[in-house]
Amino acid sequence: MDYANEIEDIKQDYEEAVMTLLWCIHDGQRKLIFASIELFPNECRDFLIVNEQSVQVRVGAIKPYPRIFFRRIKMTIDEALSRYRECLEGKFSMIWEGDKDKNGQVKQILSSSMMEMPMWPNFTVSKNTDTELCPFLPESWGMCRVHHLLSKNPDPIVMQLVAHEKSLEWMKERLLWDISKFPELIGSMHLILPNPIYRYVEEKLVPSVENSAEKVCVSFALRKGQSVKGLKVLTVERMPFGIVNLKEHDIDKPNFKVGLSGKAEEFATAIISEKYGLLEYTDFGSFLRGITINMGIVNAIRQVNLPGSDDSYQVSLTENMITQIGEKNDDNVIDLGPKLRLRSWKKKNEALAEKLEQHLFENGTKKKAVEFIADIIQKARIRVIVVDPYFSTVELYNYIYRISSRTVSIEIITSAEILKDKSEFSNNIGGNRINKGRELLRDIQSHEKDISAQPISVYVMTGTPMIHDRFLVVDDNVWFSGNSLNNIGERASMIIQLPNPDDIIRLIDDTRNNKERIKPLEEWLKSSEKDCEKPCLIKRMLRMMVQLIRKKT
Repeated sequence: MDYANEIEDIKQDYEEAVMTLLWCIHDGQRKLIFASIELFPNECRDFLIVNEQSVQVRVGAIKPYPRIFFRRIKMTIDEALSRYRECLEGKFSMIWEGDKDKNGQVKQILSSSMMEMPMWPNFTVSKNTDTELCPFLPESWGMCRVHHLLSKNPDPIVMQLVAHEKSLEWMKERLLWDISKFPELIGSMHLILPNPIYRYVEEKLVPSVENSAEKVCVSFALRKGQSVKGLKVLTVERMPFGIVNLKEHDIDKPNFKVGLSGKAEEFATAIISEKYGLLEYTDFGSFLRGITINMGIVNAIRQVNLPGSDDSYQVSLTENMITQIGEKNDDNVIDLGPKLRLRSWKKKNEALAEKLEQHLFENGTKKKAVEFIADIIQKARIRVIVVDPYFSTVELYNYIYRISSRTVSIEIITSAEILKDKSEFSNNIGGNRINKGRELLRDIQSHEKDISAQPISVYVMTGTPMIHDRFLVVDDNVWFSGNSLNNIGERASMIIQLPNPDDIIRLIDDTRNNKERIKPLEEWLKSSEKDCEKPCLIKRMLRMMVQLIRKKT
């Protein structure tokens, strides 16, 4: 990594920095959990410093017990860049006085092998949002240039600490974000460069005059001693039918106006510096023209008493009042803009629904529903998990036996409620019908005798099922069904792929591991049949006693 040229440019804009450092000590070794180096523009003089804090935690079978440390320390720009370079090499020095080993050498924090992203001297341009992986960026800085060093293989001890509830809470209180939700940041280091030229940029709509086109005023809040020299602004105007205006502006003052093609629809900007490259960008957004405020004025209280209980609650009865601020719609003026924006919004939702395979099955479409779900299952390459309290033998043939890949693991989670019922199809040798649980096991065992068959694991939720809804896991995707797979499509029902499957997969794992409430099918059959034998034995004994009494009389 060649730092020389970029470092000289950085030193012109930043004099001091703060390093946020989170690490642990285990078995005499210091291991990096997370670190960032935040450079401060020359005009900034306020720094949040935190002296060293630590806590010892008991994590599973880890011994000796690890201790977690946290600190925010102020340093010069030279020290900061030196620490960053050392981290790329797999270690960096503790830089505060008195932290030396017995030989007088500065102690080291170990980090695993790092991968830089992007390649130096390039930076990502990011801010702390729900859609970006930068929760460590202070929101007050806005958009920052950031360089990342990501751990290729985080230390196992560190991974266990992050998963431990007590240690995680301690870390959250100091980092102010939850590192367990960003596993890719464990063991990482980041160099943060806030915007050195301006603090923020504003965009304001300038209303039209006498039916002329509207304008947007772009204003920069410059830092002390800085100017807009060398900055360019790219502006993009979009309407429901597409891009209508794209301009590049060379600017010579901190505020200027951008002419639009008519009435503003959606507007976006990107700010580029000759020296730094991309500094900031905005997503397409609309300008606020008016606000409708719907207020509820409380004028009465209703008391509701719950039947069969001493509990009650109160409902505040309100009267709505509507107030409008800003532009009002003129019913006499034909404006297709809102209708077109609404249509565009609906098209996006339709595309999202198609991507998530949202599908409504109407009454009497069971065959169509079965084929739709079977098609999803047939695409499996790694695993299929069916969670359905009413899953039994028929669903094996409708869905599971359609899986073609022999490497796919198959798991079914059903309930005792359905498996206790007598089968409508299968009989024992004596002609008595067996229950659906025994039938399901028999058919699976028969299927697994085929050399090409995949093994099928079945788990039975006992008592009231821990999971009520129906879920279908195919590889890493999860579908939600409002109806059981055994009768989906008989009545109107919906299936949709969930955009965030992790919560459901975690729920399934927790359910499977609950040994008290869920059992493998064979184990459940043995225990349930033993329970049935007891009353049967009592009945036989009673019959024998009755027969003996009759013989004596």
